[in-house]
Amino acid sequence: MKYLIAVLLLLPLTLTAGSKAKVKAYKNITLVKALIVHKSTNLEHIKHIEAFAGDKRVFNFHTNYYLSTNPMIKFAYKNQEVKSLTVQYSDNLGASNFITTTVKFSPKFRESKNIELQKKSAKVKLHIPVIKKMFGDVEFIESGIEVFAPDFAANSGAIPVSIRSEIDAKAVYLFAEQEGKEVKYICHWVSTESSIIDYHVKIKMDPHNYFDFAAEKRDSLFVIIESKEGEYYLHRKSVQTSLAGTNI
Repeated sequence: MKYLIAVLLLLPLTLTAGSKAKVKAYKNITLVKALIVHKSTNLEHIKHIEAFAGDKRVFNFHTNYYLSTNPMIKFAYKNQEVKSLTVQYSDNLGASNFITTTVKFSPKFRESKNIELQKKSAKVKLHIPVIKKMFGDVEFIESGIEVFAPDFAANSGAIPVSIRSEIDAKAVYLFAEQEGKEVKYICHWVSTESSIIDYHVKIKMDPHNYFDFAAEKRDSLFVIIESKEGEYYLHRKSVQTSLAGTNI
């Protein structure tokens, strides 16, 4: 089965001169890359991004204030063998825009590493209010998800997070916790028929003050996958953010 790799450069809700977009289809595998030039503030932020290959939705992403300014995202989907891709995005104030680009095809094959899934892994419960409110009193299997993020994030305003999994997912969720503060919902991806769980996003977290930084306080990322079979999978990743951050 063919897969699609899309590399997208998106501009703000008001498109400016020089906007660019690239989409490349490979024989068998997916990598999706997008840079959205949009300033995220307390009053205005990207809320929803979706992509259509022809009339078929292949990407569905929901987020909030904690997406970084000018975020880079990646997404992958199965090749629809169409000649163009349209990406639509909107903010919390109701403004929206889109960009359409031509798909370029490559005969090359791209390899991907299989992710081991151990369904017999021990199940755990999370006593975290925002997670319990969203999922209820469920148990999580700590297996089947790869999460990549820097052990030390020099810029707390733009922390890269990558998520990969071969679980047949209904949705993928990202939460973040800073030591001494409540866990916050960051974003989630709703799977489509064409989805492949190979996501990358840049998020922002509050910079630590001097005393937190000197004490080497650690922050945590929680990635939760809700499978189509009704099971829940979990991966926890520890991150130390910088003393100060800039939202760039």
